[in-house]
Amino acid sequence: MEYNVQAKHQKPRNSALEILRLFAMGIIIFHHFVVHGIFPAVNIEQYHSFGVFISLLVGWGGYLGNSLFILMTGYFSVRKEISAKSLVMLMMTMVFYSVTIAIIWKIQGRLPPGEMKRALFSFWYGYNWFVACYLLFMPLTYFLNKLLLQLDKVQYLALVAMEYFLYCVMPTFHGESFFQAPMLQFVMMYCMGGYLQLHKFKQEKFQKTRTWILIAFALVVVTDIVLIWQWLKGDDIWRYVNLLSTWTAVSMFMAAVSFKPFTSVNINKLAGSVLGVYLIHDNPLVRPFLWRELLPNVEFMDEKFFVLFMIAKVLCVYIVCLGIDLTRRKWIEPIFKRWMNYHWNHWCLRCRKLQAWVGARLENL
Repeated sequence: MEYNVQAKHQKPRNSALEILRLFAMGIIIFHHFVVHGIFPAVNIEQYHSFGVFISLLVGWGGYLGNSLFILMTGYFSVRKEISAKSLVMLMMTMVFYSVTIAIIWKIQGRLPPGEMKRALFSFWYGYNWFVACYLLFMPLTYFLNKLLLQLDKVQYLALVAMEYFLYCVMPTFHGESFFQAPMLQFVMMYCMGGYLQLHKFKQEKFQKTRTWILIAFALVVVTDIVLIWQWLKGDDIWRYVNLLSTWTAVSMFMAAVSFKPFTSVNINKLAGSVLGVYLIHDNPLVRPFLWRELLPNVEFMDEKFFVLFMIAKVLCVYIVCLGIDLTRRKWIEPIFKRWMNYHWNHWCLRCRKLQAWVGARLENL
């Protein structure tokens, strides 16, 4: 989930990719609707209903949405140095939302014991796993980029193929690769995004948006068929999802990249709040409230209008969270930025002194 404090001299963002960000977050919200609101209350292996069928068709996209964000990060970051200021802003945003929500729950008398500590140190406790993982991963890209930029095309493809085999292929076919930590999804998808930036596709057919849309559509259909087949057999429904949706993410991303670039201020403004949408709706305190307490999803699963209910609820969650974060970015974020800019040079000076001190001690070892 790329987070960037865009400077005035930077090239405007391509709104085709910003639409993809918005789309990816929509996929993730549908996923959360299902995995947090339907699956915990229903034994889907034994409960064969229309509601479960629809939930399976739209609920497998969490990995896909996350992969799209990591792909974009790799694509735009492989040639660049990380922005420490952007990472600090991201951490401050994470803490702002986790603490604010915890205070609201505290006022209502609903805050579990010890939860305020977890909210205050949300990064340390992985309060929002994706953002915490992003914050841990991005400093590593300083070293990872140096490796990727030295590889030729064949070597780079071999690296990506090995990562895909270990992370997706072996687990799918019951192999033990010891390669299933979420951080390794970041490594694999970041490397794929970097490859698409550095080496691209040279064939004319792969320069066309239509080609990638057709590939993505075909992969989505195949994934749905396989998932439903696994469900009907009573087997692990998630078994093939990562294997297939990795390439669905690549296809969707390439469809946006090959689309004629354009810039829309409004689209870019909305896309800039997808981070806030994630931090709000998938907060550990908000999550059960949204999907299991507020118009509980499972209570509508067997209704004829379940599809309409699902779409309406996901859309409402998306719009409300966008509105909240747009408000934060207008009124709260400028205060954070001014405070950080005021102290930034002092912090950098201290870091340089610490670096020099550590370097001097290491030379004497």
